[in-house]
Amino acid sequence: MEKHKIINFIRDHPHREIQETATHLGVSLVEVAEVIEGEEIDLNTLRRKDKQIGMYFAKQLHSLFSKIAAYYEDNQTDIELCNDKKNDFNHAIELVDYENERKIDIFNNMKDMLNKRRSLKNQNKILKPLYKVIKENEDILADIQRAYNKQEGVLDYVDNRAEYNPRVKYELFPEYEGKCQKEVLKQRLEGNNATG
Repeated sequence: MEKHKIINFIRDHPHREIQETATHLGVSLVEVAEVIEGEEIDLNTLRRKDKQIGMYFAKQLHSLFSKIAAYYEDNQTDIELCNDKKNDFNHAIELVDYENERKIDIFNNMKDMLNKRRSLKNQNKILKPLYKVIKENEDILADIQRAYNKQEGVLDYVDNRAEYNPRVKYELFPEYEGKCQKEVLKQRLEGNNATG
């Protein structure tokens, strides 16, 4: 991939981790790292300047909470299916006479299914505290969405903020050059009285 595409993507999306950048662009981590090092890109500085970082984190949080809940619930569904299969195996072993070869095949299938079930149960045992917090605070997803929407409004404000009225250091602003503080204050007061 052309180096400038990687550079532009990093500059446009500085909040993304190197792995995310590589995955999105379809390049290796090494390629991205080499571009960052070769071009002396300071990710920390870019990230501090990134106005969309709050929106990025809100989106990531929302996605992460949703994924945890879905993952846990999908595992629960698979565990229930494994339990049903286990019952079928148990009843087949109990009620049906099989030849030895078929018994070995059934045993191996049952063992594979039990290993899968154990793995799913272990994962859910680890996820359960997080899942419980998410379920007890389901309104947090809506709160995160509201925060995201609010950040969009703030971003619009920041992007469209056009002027600043100095409070003390008028000489720093060319539009006030040559005017003394009293004149500026008088103009400001007259402007406020005219509109108020």
